[in-house]
Amino acid sequence: MSDSNSDSGWSNTSGSWDQGGSAGTDFAGGGDSVTEVTQTSWLSRLVNSFVGMLFGIGMIGGSIFLLAWNEDRAVTAIKALDDGLHQVVEAAASPVDPARQSKLIHVSGPLGAATPPRDPTFGVVATGQVRLRRTLEMYQWRESESTHTEKTAGGGERKTKTYSYSRVWSNEPINSSSFHQSSGHQNPSMPARSMDFDAPDARLGDFKVDPVVLHRLTDFKMITADAPGATQRGFRPDGDWLYRGSDPAEPQIGDMRLKFSAIAAQTASVVAGQTDGTLTPFRGRGGYSIALAQVGSRSAEDLIEAQKDQERILTWILRVTGFFVMWIGFMLVMKPLTLLLAFIPFVEEILSAGTAFVALMISLPLTLITIAVSWLAVRPLMGGGLIVLGIGVAWLLRQRGKARVAARMPPPMPPGMQSQSAVQWPR
Repeated sequence: MSDSNSDSGWSNTSGSWDQGGSAGTDFAGGGDSVTEVTQTSWLSRLVNSFVGMLFGIGMIGGSIFLLAWNEDRAVTAIKALDDGLHQVVEAAASPVDPARQSKLIHVSGPLGAATPPRDPTFGVVATGQVRLRRTLEMYQWRESESTHTEKTAGGGERKTKTYSYSRVWSNEPINSSSFHQSSGHQNPSMPARSMDFDAPDARLGDFKVDPVVLHRLTDFKMITADAPGATQRGFRPDGDWLYRGSDPAEPQIGDMRLKFSAIAAQTASVVAGQTDGTLTPFRGRGGYSIALAQVGSRSAEDLIEAQKDQERILTWILRVTGFFVMWIGFMLVMKPLTLLLAFIPFVEEILSAGTAFVALMISLPLTLITIAVSWLAVRPLMGGGLIVLGIGVAWLLRQRGKARVAARMPPPMPPGMQSQSAVQWPR
């Protein structure tokens, strides 16, 4: 969502708003879907796999960078928040105490604003609120793509892509000019967007509130507001929404719906820096910015622990992302090996399964070791433990691979039977 207070594509005046294949490929269309069938030879696939190998190398390098950066970011964030918990001092909402200048403070008190937030496009003035959110959606075409791949004789490949078109509500414009089949699926331009508007002079007690701190409040509640600009543009009430179109029960492409939500003036709690009577982001260890805010009366420990939980969730999301990017990268690097004998039936499937397992054997321990090396400088014991774990995982995966190979081998014959099985052929 944007924080700008203007819409470039929608005039504030009431009178002017208008809605506004290659060789070797076969196409088939029907209804709201289009199918493309492509044939690729074994040699073309092999050449393309070497190009993919270069992308795989880049993905491996990128995943290592992402994992290392993520651990540095996570350690910096947690340490900065731990330091903040020890540094934070309690402050009264009023009056402002100059002795706490440049300190990290915790303050709870009445949050309000003399000038309410305003949406100039629709003329909404949110009296008694400190933040206002406009949600504007348009009914549009959306393209979905699905692919089905079949192997053909001689190591070739037959790929069937189906492009399906459905109609959805979206608060972002969908570019229909990039559709595979844009004819009959054009979306009109979207003259305005969903947007947030903040009170220009929000205060917590006697403190001014910096916009960055105010943005930390996200508990928006739906409100019913007079919107003269919406009425002038043809919107009419429809349940919780204002609707622009012929029939809300059967929306047409280009129809729009609009609603507003806000954060009311109320008690709020903030952990931030005190700068000349303003609550501003506090620069903690490693440059980490501390600017925490929630509605209600919350302790400094509650606010900081909630932020630490968010940082942990983000850390694990990026760890898992880095692992999968690395795994896919190694599979791309080994893809040419799976295609060398792809012209032999069933060999490609066997080699693909094998390379996927080998890529897993490499990427999982390497992910753990990358994380561990990143931790060595800041937490040596944990970093060393992760290195040992990574080596252990690699060993276990290797042993499992050996066991799978051994299971496929026929059992050895007893010694007595080995001698009996020898056949004397007449000369």
